[in-house]
Amino acid sequence: MVGEIANYIAAFAGMCALGYLIWLAAHTDTERTDEDDARAFFDEHGRWPDEPEEAGIPRAAGSYADVDLLPHQREQD
Repeated sequence: MVGEIANYIAAFAGMCALGYLIWLAAHTDTERTDEDDARAFFDEHGRWPDEPEEAGIPRAAGSYADVDLLPHQREQD
């Protein structure tokens, strides 16, 4: 009788743990999504979302050739 109750409790705990792992797998990508959104914003605007607009580096869309150059260095070329 006690063994039967222990088996039911163990089965219930296993089902709860499995449900939690499934929920955890479905809800842990928020940081990755936020990072991808921030990178897309950087690609479009030339600055990170939490930086002021003056911090943006103007460049052609999709061009990474002169990312490390400051605006006044690009104008000299």
